[in-house]
Amino acid sequence: MRPYKITLIILGVIVLLLGVAAVFPPEGISVPLRFASLSSMFEKDTSSMVPEETPEQLFERRMRETKVEGEDEYLDFFQNNPARFYCPDGDVQYFDAFFEALDSAQTKPVKVIHYGDSQIEEDRISNEVRERLQERFGGIGVGWLPVIQKVPTMTFSQVCNASLKRYMPYGSSEFHRSNGRYGPLGQMAVLNQPTSLTFTARQSKGRYTHAQSFTHVKVYYGKVVGGLTINCAGQTQKLGATDSDFEEAVFELADTTHKVSVSLSGQAELYGVQFSGTDGVTLDNAPMRGCSGTIFTSMDSVQLSAYYDREHVRLIILEYGGNMVPGLRSDAAIANYKTSIIRQINHLKKLAPQAAFVFIGPSDMSTRINGSMQTYPKLPAIIAALKEATSETGIAYWDLYEAMGGHNAMVNWVKSSPQLAGGDYVHFTHRGADKVADILCNSLMLYYDYYNARQRRIATIKTEIDSIQNTQQQP
Repeated sequence: MRPYKITLIILGVIVLLLGVAAVFPPEGISVPLRFASLSSMFEKDTSSMVPEETPEQLFERRMRETKVEGEDEYLDFFQNNPARFYCPDGDVQYFDAFFEALDSAQTKPVKVIHYGDSQIEEDRISNEVRERLQERFGGIGVGWLPVIQKVPTMTFSQVCNASLKRYMPYGSSEFHRSNGRYGPLGQMAVLNQPTSLTFTARQSKGRYTHAQSFTHVKVYYGKVVGGLTINCAGQTQKLGATDSDFEEAVFELADTTHKVSVSLSGQAELYGVQFSGTDGVTLDNAPMRGCSGTIFTSMDSVQLSAYYDREHVRLIILEYGGNMVPGLRSDAAIANYKTSIIRQINHLKKLAPQAAFVFIGPSDMSTRINGSMQTYPKLPAIIAALKEATSETGIAYWDLYEAMGGHNAMVNWVKSSPQLAGGDYVHFTHRGADKVADILCNSLMLYYDYYNARQRRIATIKTEIDSIQNTQQQP
C-alpha cells in the first residue's frame, strides 16, 4: 500500500475518534454483555417449552374435574383446582344469592352483564355462557345490542342504515363526553333530525339457539329534543321531549320471532336495543376494545344504577387486564393498576349492591424472548395484583391464566390443530373461546350444585326437627 493511502487512513481514524469524543457522555456508558455458560450449553432449556399436555387434553381434564361427588371432592375442588373461583375469604357461599335468583328466574327474570376488552368481541365467551344459563334456567334473546355495532356478533346480525356519531368512555378522546352519559354498556349514538334510522336484527346461523329468538324489544334512550318516534313490528310510540338520564320504550311482540326492524326518527340519545323474553336469563355482552377496565367511574352513575336495578342484574363479570400486560414493566406500575381496579370495583358495588361480581384476569399472553414466544415476564405478578384487588374488595376472581394451563400455555393453544388462539398470541379463536367458556361454566355450575346440595341438607334437617317437635307435642 502506498504511503499516502496509509496516511489518509490514519487521519480518517483520528477524525472519527474526535467525532465520537465530542458526543460521548463524560460518565461513560454501560453495555451489558451476555454469553452462554458452559453448563447452560449442555442443560435443557425449559423456559420456552410449552406444556406437554395438549389444550384438548387439558380441556378434557378440566371437564372431568368438575364431575365431583361428595363433600370432600367439592371442597378439594374449591380449595385446589386451577379452574376454581377465588371467593372472598374462601367463602364458597359467595354466589348463593345469585343462585337463588337463578332458581326464581322463571318468575323474575335475571340479568347478567359481561364487560370486557377485545377478548369478548363478537360475543366470544359470552355467547357460550349465555346459552348454558338459558338452557338450564330458561330465557331467550341476545340481550343488549348497541345501535352501531362495529364488530358483528356470532349470535345475532344487525344492520343500521345510518352513520351516527358515537360516544364511548374508552379509546380516543374524540369519543368522550363530559357528562358521562354513555349508557350502562358504555356506548351511545346521537340521532339528529332529519336523519332517520332503521335498525334490523336477525338470528345468525349457529348453535346458540336460545339467544336467536325473542318476544320483547326494548329501546333505551336518554335526552330527547323535540320528540322521538319509534316503530317496531307495526307498533308505534311517539315520545315527547325529555332530559331524563335513562328511559326505555318497550314493545311486546305477538309471537316469538327471529328478526325485527326498528325505525326511529327525531333527535335523541340512543343507548341500545334489547332482545329478550318474559322470563329466565339474559346476558349482555359489552366489549370495549383497548380498554383496561378503569372507565366505570367516568360513566354516569344514575344510568348505571337505574339499569342494574330495573333489569334485576345479579351477576357482573369484569374481564380486563390483557391490554395492560405489555406496558406494566415495574412493580410500581402494577401497584398503580391494582389501585385503579379497586376503585372501579368499589364504585360498581355501590351501584349494584345486589349483584355478585367475578373478575376474570388476563389469559396467558406471549411475547418474543430470546428468539422464542414465551409468557410475558410480568404477567404472573399482574395476575397476583388483580387477585389481591378482588380479595380486598370482596368479590370473586377466576384465573383464566391458570385454567388454560398457566406458563407458556398460549403457545400450545396457538399451535393446536384446529387453532384455539390466534397468531397474535393474545386472542382466542371462536373455538378456543368456547373452550374457555365451557371451563368457566362448568366451574360455576359446580358451585351451583354444591349450593343445591346444601339447600337439600338444610331442608332435610328442618324436616327432622319438625318431626321431633311434633312428636314431643303429642300427649
